[in-house]
Amino acid sequence: MKFNSGQMVAWLQSLTILLTFAGLGLALYQIDMSAIANIDWRYFSLAILLAIFGFVIQGATWWWSVKQQSFEYLLIDGIREHGVTIFAKYIPGKVLMIMGRAALTHQTTHLSVKQLGLLSLSNQIITLLASVPILLIAFIVTPTFLADEVFKNHLSWPLLIILFVGFCIFIYALLQLRSRKRNWFDAIFSVGNLGVFVLASASWVFFSLGFSLLLMALGMPFSFGHGSVFVIAAVIGIVAIIFPGGLGIREAGISGMLIASGVATETAIQAAILSRLWFLIGELVIFLLSTPRLKHSKARSSN
Repeated sequence: MKFNSGQMVAWLQSLTILLTFAGLGLALYQIDMSAIANIDWRYFSLAILLAIFGFVIQGATWWWSVKQQSFEYLLIDGIREHGVTIFAKYIPGKVLMIMGRAALTHQTTHLSVKQLGLLSLSNQIITLLASVPILLIAFIVTPTFLADEVFKNHLSWPLLIILFVGFCIFIYALLQLRSRKRNWFDAIFSVGNLGVFVLASASWVFFSLGFSLLLMALGMPFSFGHGSVFVIAAVIGIVAIIFPGGLGIREAGISGMLIASGVATETAIQAAILSRLWFLIGELVIFLLSTPRLKHSKARSSN
């Protein structure tokens, strides 16, 4: 049986939505609700608000990427089409989130699914790279005692080695990608994508501040250095989630790095579990706000 482009787009769109709900169900199943006892709900609510802002800005990065190729593309379309596919990253990985987003955007632009798929992939790479300046800022503003604790703690060195090896693998993968698709890869670092980089960096700032407030909800003092732990763990999770067992790596990274920085083990585990609920609520809000756009697109395509 042969499929035309319209059937392929419809298939990708349906599969993305199906995996969205499957990912949501799996994420809810893995949450330990006992971790939310005795938290400060004021700080937790503010943390959720910052996470939502972070997701909105991530949608804006997608809009910026597409707008360079399709000037009629609207900001609200970018945010909503990013939001509709937000849970597809959990099962089986980022691939369907990238292609699902491309399939949805194909309905509102003249661009092909292949073009949009490459744009979506480049957007994801830029988002990963945009975390670097946030981590550098966190390292600069982190109190000396915290940095000393990290290097003194015997758990820290394996984590640092893993992070370094992971970074080297990521750079190697980028170099391999550049050797195969040089023109496309070089376009990622064009001046036009500077806006994507800035917006993606801003989204990481919101997530870092949100995680800092989440830790305050558990009784810890504010620390942007501790907040950046989420950025590191999220980047690892983004890269690792394409492999079996990738789901949960973010939380394991959070607890491990917090313990390595001197945080009590019980608090670190609570923070890791609570971060799943915090992030899930933000994702769910963006998804629910995005579904009217999906219904509108289906109604428009049927007319």
